[in-house]
Amino acid sequence: MYRSAPINSGLQQLEIQIREFDFRITIVLDLATWILILMTISLVLGSVTGLLMLRMQIQKWNRWKKGIYSGNDLRNHIIFHAEESWLEKITNLFC
Repeated sequence: MYRSAPINSGLQQLEIQIREFDFRITIVLDLATWILILMTISLVLGSVTGLLMLRMQIQKWNRWKKGIYSGNDLRNHIIFHAEESWLEKITNLFC
């Protein structure tokens, strides 16, 4: 004859499913947290880089106003670039 399963096994199976679902949610939330942390770090580094490039550009404009770097004079161009630091040289590649 047909024997029904005990009620206890149904509750245990439901509890196992809930634990598996909870574990999946935990993994998704951990992954989302790490993505947000990495995006925040990326945003901060991008902002700092942008501010440094802006500062370098302002210095370049100030030198231009003072006449250190004027027109197409190759000599001034070479002198101007000889005064730059390595960071200014890198930022000038992108400006």
